[in-house]
Amino acid sequence: TTVTTTGVHKFDRHQLSAAVTVGNSTDVLLADNFIRSGQGWGGIYASGERFTVEHNTVHTESVITNHAGIYVGGQDNHVRANTITADPGQGLRIDGARNIAEDNDITIYSVAPNWDIGRYSLDGIRVNDYYNGTTTQQVIRNNRITIYGTNSPYYERGEHYLNGILNVSNGPGNVFEGNVIRTIKVDPEVVVSGIMPGSKDEVVVWRNNTIISDQYGVLFGAYPKYSLNTRFESNRFVKGDTATADYAVLAA
Repeated sequence: TTVTTTGVHKFDRHQLSAAVTVGNSTDVLLADNFIRSGQGWGGIYASGERFTVEHNTVHTESVITNHAGIYVGGQDNHVRANTITADPGQGLRIDGARNIAEDNDITIYSVAPNWDIGRYSLDGIRVNDYYNGTTTQQVIRNNRITIYGTNSPYYERGEHYLNGILNVSNGPGNVFEGNVIRTIKVDPEVVVSGIMPGSKDEVVVWRNNTIISDQYGVLFGAYPKYSLNTRFESNRFVKGDTATADYAVLAA
């Protein structure tokens, strides 16, 4: 299936839908679709149990907080081998319990003001429950994320945070492993980081990831505010080819 939407950009937090929406369902397969969601929507919104979302190609241009190239919520869902591009926008958001996101290719080409709630972060992958502990046992593995710290020419320029992976969850058992993240700083006012680890109480494990960054490998604080009980195991940090003097593996 090919889906193309042409709606204009919406300055409205309440527009939460995506071009393809399947909610409160079980045993759903969303596969091999091509979706260009334009400025007004996210790409795929899938919420329920035992979803498989695989081999989709999604292009998005939305910067509303609740829009993403692919959003998956619920439990026992599998998101794999999708290709997501955002120009501007964000890639994958995943919430719930016992979900797996693996082997996805995500590229963010530019960033723009997050119009609905202010200029916070836009992310390649976001795991989120705002610290209420409901997003648990997420496995985020073997994804490839590339982000360009560029202000979109179609919007007002400004300071933005752009991250490879952002964790704003306090649920137990979340693991991020084997991901390859490349952050390329282009405009000086855009802050790029490989990960923002988040968490208040529960241990979050980051292992066997490779982060190639022109600015920060790991940025504590910022949008998540808290970054407690974070465990790093066998990660590889590489200074980017065009990194400047503010490069740091760990920054706060």
